[in-house]
Amino acid sequence: MAKIATIIAGGIGSRLWPLSRKNLPKPFIKVKDDLSFYQILIKRIYESNLFDEIQTVSTQDYYHPILDDINEINPKIKLSFVLEKEGKNTYPAILYSCFDLNLRYNNSTQIIFPADQFINKQSEKKFNLALNKSFEMVSKNDSKIILFGIRPNKPETGYGYIRTDKRNNVLSFLEKPSLRDAEKLIKNKNIFWNSGMFCFKTNEFLEISKKINFNQHKLLEENFKLSKKRKSSVETIFDISNKLNHKIKNISIDYAIIEKYQSLMNIPLIIKWSDVGSLISYTDLIKKDRYKNNSIGDNLILNSSNTSIISHDKPIVSYGVKNLIIINNHDFTFIIDKKNISEMRNIFNKVENLKPNLMTSNYISRRPWGYFINLFNGEKYKVKHIVVKPKQSISLQKHNHRYEHWTVVKGVAKVIIGKKTLKLKTNQSVFIPKKEVHQIINETNSQIEIIEVQTGSILREDDITRYKDKYGRI
Repeated sequence: MAKIATIIAGGIGSRLWPLSRKNLPKPFIKVKDDLSFYQILIKRIYESNLFDEIQTVSTQDYYHPILDDINEINPKIKLSFVLEKEGKNTYPAILYSCFDLNLRYNNSTQIIFPADQFINKQSEKKFNLALNKSFEMVSKNDSKIILFGIRPNKPETGYGYIRTDKRNNVLSFLEKPSLRDAEKLIKNKNIFWNSGMFCFKTNEFLEISKKINFNQHKLLEENFKLSKKRKSSVETIFDISNKLNHKIKNISIDYAIIEKYQSLMNIPLIIKWSDVGSLISYTDLIKKDRYKNNSIGDNLILNSSNTSIISHDKPIVSYGVKNLIIINNHDFTFIIDKKNISEMRNIFNKVENLKPNLMTSNYISRRPWGYFINLFNGEKYKVKHIVVKPKQSISLQKHNHRYEHWTVVKGVAKVIIGKKTLKLKTNQSVFIPKKEVHQIINETNSQIEIIEVQTGSILREDDITRYKDKYGRI
């Protein structure tokens, strides 16, 4: 029996905005020891030695950021991927993962992991024992789906709850309760937080899905058959077709299957766990001083209490404030009183309507070849810091409306401009006229860094025509 860890990585994470944004969603934001949620999870799974394969389900936009995250912690970790063009919630994502594994294994068991949860380091041994127990339970009863319920240590209104009997059979699910109801619920020893993690046999789960949700199951199966498999430095990559996406419902695995299935068992867990579903729960992971203040960045908190400051590029000084979360996110600053944190979804929706540009970070943009940072936007000019990874290259391209000036500040860059090929070393520069074909190639084993100054009347990322691209973006 092949044991598979399936990681679901995506979503916007509106409750963690503005830390989480469309081009840098919750799984990829740094949370502890300068590691992202995704990196912490991958590291824990890999070091547990419980699994034969780690499979990640995400969108195609996040494929290269995921590879970057992996290479930062351990380049030896090999993954398989199921990549959607557009995420449609957890039911389609998990079903695609099952279709993929069913093609490649005669007999596999999966554990589903959301990529954006946090488990305390001291709880990992106990957690791994529970994972191993779930494999044993499924092997004894193929048709069982095993849930991992967290024993509540406080009344929590942001989680769903599971009710079990004394033998750990799941009896019912409870939606996110009011504070009064949550206070009553946690007095019951058979009540647990729904962690969103579960274990099942792949082929059995597909049969369950077909019985409970036949029409959507067949539609997803048909769409999977239209998908393409490719080989890469990782084990397997499935690019999911988008042809039937307009017919596929945006539905969670809980609503589609779990809450409708009768043969569910729970493994009770008494561990320090959080789905980090709010800015408060995120800041709670940061060490606090005696006045309950905490900070990420070179900040100064004076005569203040219960205040959290996160600043990525400049110091923030607070004086005489309390109960605030202050986030400086390069391109704007967000301030909220902690008592209003339950309004985050409404705030997110309002900002999305009134200032949609704030949904996406315009500071750093990741690309398959590396990334660039927007340093300054002026009238008819823009300054960028470009980083090209070893053995990578930007596409052979041209721009119709802008001129570019490149200065190499680190490394050696091979530069193509029209029919000319140059090698630029540190402190050397070159000018690229508009409508001229050009390319940066990094042939070295070290990253290269370039300061780019753009000038012109139109300075947009979509002003690009690609002629050659090793990442298939033409």
